[in-house]
Amino acid sequence: MGNGRPTPPILRALEQCAAALWLAAIGWLLFATLTAQLARAAEIPAELGAGTLFFRSEAGFDPAAPLATDVRISVSGIVARVAVAQRFHNPGSERLEALYAFPLPDDAAVDRLILRIGNRLVEGEIREREQAERLYAEARDAGRRASLVSQSTPNLFTTAVANIGPGESVDVTIEYLQTVRYDAGELSLRFPMTFTPRYGERAEAASTAPPGDPALGEAAPPINEAAIEVVLDAGLALADVGSRHHEVRLTQDGTKYVVQTAPPRVPMDRDFVLHWRPAVGAAPAVGALTETVGDTTYALLMILPPADGRAFVAQPRELICVIDTSGSMAGQAIEQAKAALADALGRLTSADRFNVFRFDSTTASLYRTPVPFDAATYAEALEYVKGLRANGGTEMKPAIRAALSQPAWRGYLRQVIFLTDGGVANEQELFATIRQHLGDARLFTVGIGAAPNSYFMRKAAQFGRGTYTHIGDTSAVAGAMQALFDKLERVALTDVVVDWPDALELYPHQVPDLYAGEPVIVVGSFPARAGTIDVRVWGRVGDAPWSQAVSLAPGAAPGVAALWARRKIEHLLDSRVDGVDEQLIRKMVVDVALEHRLVTPYTSLVAVDRTPAAAAGSPLARRRIANMVPAGSAYASLPQTGTPAALFRLLSLLFLAAALLVLRCARYGR
Repeated sequence: MGNGRPTPPILRALEQCAAALWLAAIGWLLFATLTAQLARAAEIPAELGAGTLFFRSEAGFDPAAPLATDVRISVSGIVARVAVAQRFHNPGSERLEALYAFPLPDDAAVDRLILRIGNRLVEGEIREREQAERLYAEARDAGRRASLVSQSTPNLFTTAVANIGPGESVDVTIEYLQTVRYDAGELSLRFPMTFTPRYGERAEAASTAPPGDPALGEAAPPINEAAIEVVLDAGLALADVGSRHHEVRLTQDGTKYVVQTAPPRVPMDRDFVLHWRPAVGAAPAVGALTETVGDTTYALLMILPPADGRAFVAQPRELICVIDTSGSMAGQAIEQAKAALADALGRLTSADRFNVFRFDSTTASLYRTPVPFDAATYAEALEYVKGLRANGGTEMKPAIRAALSQPAWRGYLRQVIFLTDGGVANEQELFATIRQHLGDARLFTVGIGAAPNSYFMRKAAQFGRGTYTHIGDTSAVAGAMQALFDKLERVALTDVVVDWPDALELYPHQVPDLYAGEPVIVVGSFPARAGTIDVRVWGRVGDAPWSQAVSLAPGAAPGVAALWARRKIEHLLDSRVDGVDEQLIRKMVVDVALEHRLVTPYTSLVAVDRTPAAAAGSPLARRRIANMVPAGSAYASLPQTGTPAALFRLLSLLFLAAALLVLRCARYGR
């Protein structure tokens, strides 16, 4: 009290009681609020782990490993059709509704859904997303078995399966088309089996918790496994066929190869990458496939760079290196990125300038502006890179803006190398940032880790007028960076123009330069006609003009029409970056998707079995179990995306207990 006299015991006791009651009220409010938030977060998973089946119960969501995953891939030339079959089994005594999340290549054209219940097959139908969801919900509530395939992001899809009876198995098969990738004289096909969770999405629903997490129970995470078979018909003799990350068994019959994982089932903790190398000549070449549907012919052209390339006189370069040091990069990924960055710096010359940026929750740079490359600055850069550690959030936008906004030096070619696992959820915002600040620079993305966000990496490079490189393990760093610098230093074909004699829709509208070791793929459509038409590709090799004609006839190469539609849809969605009205984009995308039966952000595949599995309105059950994470990833222990549920509960209970203890002391400790 202010008069200096001692406080009477009764007043002191009242003050202590009031403080304790106030503390107890705050503790109880904190506990109740967090409990309500956790319960609300458990209602719908914001991010399902790849290869995960979710069941529902009062406790929330539990993923359970599918009984079987079987993948069959057929490659004809440069077009691949992939069928992914999942068998979901209900071992319990209640009917279940299952939610399954799976990654796919970001350019996949998903066009088929088959639901098998016993001997019955139900073919999926393409519908606008809201209509498909309504049909699925009506069938689920009426006790019918049904399945729904929707696109969450361009490279993450979800399947819902309703009314799986006790002891029953339901098979769901997804099919999609994609083109193979050509890089440095090598063709490759990637089948994603896991993914890096995206920064900025709810952590409570992520299924990547480590074994023994109290929030998920003490059961160890399941080992999700897949059997993969590839029938490869390249149409020409191959110099080499192999798998990047898995042991395989290979058989050959002429130009056809059958590739199978060995052992047959492998853990789904890293992507499956098959690669093969054809014989390539000394000049650029053009390959073509066509498919005629109704009165329209669809064509796919692959312009291949020459085997030797032709180097141009390189001008001094300004190399801006940006490295992701967020928590999702912890483990092998950060070591790969640091090795790649050190390798990149070691390839500079005294004629070049450079700077190094790192970002996590914040962005920082080694130098305020780019500096000349010499022995002293090189040593400083290596020491800076050596000290980098992975921790914190993935705030990528400030880093992109800062790197692209560096003061420009006259006479230097600015090249930005961006090393990351792409674990972000705000891709469109980042693409707009690249478009706004790119200027005359070229952005080259380097994907790090077993399962990078390939959609973000590829599209960021597209908007940045550069290329995308993937590094899957530390042993591949030197080779991958050498290939990247070959692209940085050489352009095989410039000023590319495709001359079509008929009116057509061509994607991309503006054909990019052809880099050494990497092709350009162009798709077009034109009115069908009897006989052939000649298409000529023009360009410049070094200082010399170059052209090649290719004949296109009405053909039946399966999937070309769907791939053309996929490219058109991608072009329409990209127009969001330029501010095109979302409703106009939606209408145009839906029209193309319904015509070609493709899953998009606005359309879904739905299959409904008309035979009831249970009485209408019967309850469904779900539970929750942990899922696998990418090999070498430390994402499960990340601090930046949210405090774990168990820790929230523990902190609130400790707070409440402390308040009650103070209250007890106030009563009896006078």
